[in-house]
Order: sequence, then structure tokens, then C-alpha cells
Amino acid sequence: MRFDNEDERPDLTLYTDGDNYLLTLLETESESEVRTFWSEGKRGEVIHIHGESYPAGMVFQDPEIARNALAEFCETGDVSKDVLR
Repeated sequence: MRFDNEDERPDLTLYTDGDNYLLTLLETESESEVRTFWSEGKRGEVIHIHGESYPAGMVFQDPEIARNALAEFCETGDVSKDVLR
């Protein structure tokens, strides 16, 4: 995907620590918005990735989710809102 303005290009970041994965997508088209994976089933829990604390609902253990999101981002410049909210 091609962007006319480099400042508007989305930024996908993958953090890993052991079997824990955290994906964030920064969109800057009009206003900056960060989308991330979210699982409702882990409310109140905290997981540490590289010394930083994250709500457990943002962290997943299935590498296939990360692999598919990265492939989709490379193809389209975006990740489905079903995966990153």
C-alpha cells in the first residue's frame, strides 16, 4: 500500500516476551488512534512484557494471530478491526 504523506502511514508494532504477544496499530490519518487486540475474558489481570505492565486482555499467546495480522498489514496497510480494535 502506498501513502502520499509519510506522516499518515499506519505503524504496526509487535512486542513479544516468551509466549506472550502484544500488537498495536497506530493510525494517524486525521487524529492519532491506537488499536490493539482485546480479549474480554481476562479482566483485572496484568501481564508484564519487557518490564512493562499491560492489561491481560491486550496480550495473547497464539502466534498465528500475530502472523496473520502482520501478513494482512503487509498486503493492505491495515489490520481488520475484528483483530485489532
